[in-house]
Amino acid sequence: VYVIIPFDRKHLAQHFENGVSQDQQTIDNFLGKTFSTVFRISPPVLSDWKKFFRIKFVEAFSEKFNDETIEFVSSLYEQAVDLNKRTPRDIITFLNNLVSLYLQHSNSINIRYLALFALKRDEILPNPLIAISSKGFFNGEAYLFDDVQELEKSLGAIVYNVGKEKATEVLLKGSIDELVRKGDL
Repeated sequence: VYVIIPFDRKHLAQHFENGVSQDQQTIDNFLGKTFSTVFRISPPVLSDWKKFFRIKFVEAFSEKFNDETIEFVSSLYEQAVDLNKRTPRDIITFLNNLVSLYLQHSNSINIRYLALFALKRDEILPNPLIAISSKGFFNGEAYLFDDVQELEKSLGAIVYNVGKEKATEVLLKGSIDELVRKGDL
């Protein structure tokens, strides 16, 4: 009987000496005493990640999107995600999140804005009013979105789970409230 147990050396090291990372020798000694054979799995080489992305995108959406839309979402992903983080698991997770957003907002929000939100959620959600108005969540992707008003309405609608008309109200109300608090009126 063979048993395969996957582990992460860095994560394992945190469990020794009150979470303080141990030197490599301590970890190697532990693993050598615990397991008779240890295999190292190389990280995936995803040089053709765009092809994988396209296949999984088409798989994820039962309704067909045109090539231009798939290319746009792929380019956005490429701009937003560090090369070292473009793993098959990350691509699938992103597409799963995108499908979820699409099912919620498919009739009212373009998939381009849904993809942007899926990629920038962690930067937008802590303070949505400021993030959306300042566009501080953009790194190199801003050039892909030239309709600023549509961008703001769409992101507001996603964040607050309202229609785009209501999103404009919510965004303006937040800006007005902030100006009143600061005394800039």
